[in-house]
Amino acid sequence: MVDNGEPNHRPCRVFLSYARESPEHIERVTQLYELLRSNGVDAYADIIASQDRQDWARWTHQQMSQADRVLIIVSSEYKRRFEGTAAPGIGLVQCLIIDFLLPEVRLVPGQL
Repeated sequence: MVDNGEPNHRPCRVFLSYARESPEHIERVTQLYELLRSNGVDAYADIIASQDRQDWARWTHQQMSQADRVLIIVSSEYKRRFEGTAAPGIGLVQCLIIDFLLPEVRLVPGQL
């Protein structure tokens, strides 16, 4: 189990944000999600939640609010959408990142 540093030693809750740009990319994110879960991380992503109808604005806000960490998987498509140079799809997430995360952002580069 991954310790989030709190005295009750509950698993660290992580929200994964990514662009659903291709089946291959979604598969890599799914593999990361499953790896995190299998190693005791309380990971959340729309991978499972997308099977049910959702108010995505509310769901995303709730996930970011409840997360100990937010893992943003930035692909070239995610970057283009964030910058507004591609079809929309993460506008809400962009607003939430600015509101919730920018004051505490620590970038850790990686590749899926």
